[in-house]
Amino acid sequence: MKKILSVITSVAVVVAIGAGNVAAQDGVVYVPVDIYGCKYNKGKGPADLDAVVDKWNAYMDKIGDDTYAAWTMTKHYAGPDQDFDVAWLGANRSGTTMGETADEWRASGAKISAQFNEVVNCAMSGNYASRMFKAPPGGNVPKDGVIVFSSCTLKEGQSYDDVIAATAKWAKVLGDAGSQAAMYHWYPIYGTGENDIDCKIISSYPNLTELGKDYDRMGNGQLFIKRRELLGALQDCDVARVYNAKLRRDAKIRD
Repeated sequence: MKKILSVITSVAVVVAIGAGNVAAQDGVVYVPVDIYGCKYNKGKGPADLDAVVDKWNAYMDKIGDDTYAAWTMTKHYAGPDQDFDVAWLGANRSGTTMGETADEWRASGAKISAQFNEVVNCAMSGNYASRMFKAPPGGNVPKDGVIVFSSCTLKEGQSYDDVIAATAKWAKVLGDAGSQAAMYHWYPIYGTGENDIDCKIISSYPNLTELGKDYDRMGNGQLFIKRRELLGALQDCDVARVYNAKLRRDAKIRD
């Protein structure tokens, strides 16, 4: 991990400063994403959260915030380390809008915040810089669907530049094969406590059927051989977790 700390730190600085969308020297845009792991308070459940989200959307409309997209996620395939009932995933258009949204929330969102706190307790939070390798089909952000998470580290002696190049090739292989997956790398910036990973690989699907089609492409179609050829010598990744995602607020995140 130490080999890419300088890269991640640089991304953290530009995301934190923010001046419109953050672009690397290669022209790739990084956007901030936040994730919160939450448990329902005693006597509360999904219907209570839905009611507060409706009020929150009305609040966001009132303040005219169209730069923040949000989803809730529930576990489909997960292990005991994923110790939450529901996760909140938010994506900002830029570091600047991330700060503006947070400042406005602190200034005027106390009532809605208290209503969220009555329903859920969100003990875990983290911020990541997200780089897109393969866009979602037909839209700027994924809608309702399925999100797959895997945490990865560089192998000793390998270059993250090589990982980026190989991932771009892998995304093209998937696209040529008909995969509907969107693909991202998330680099840990704030919170999370994930000091032992270099990035998360995120794949999103419109539904479980499309996830299953990639399952067949990887196994029976033997695309795992191509993935191993491109990335096997570069990084190690853990067993992926799968979540069902519900879009709570849409926004145009990337141009």
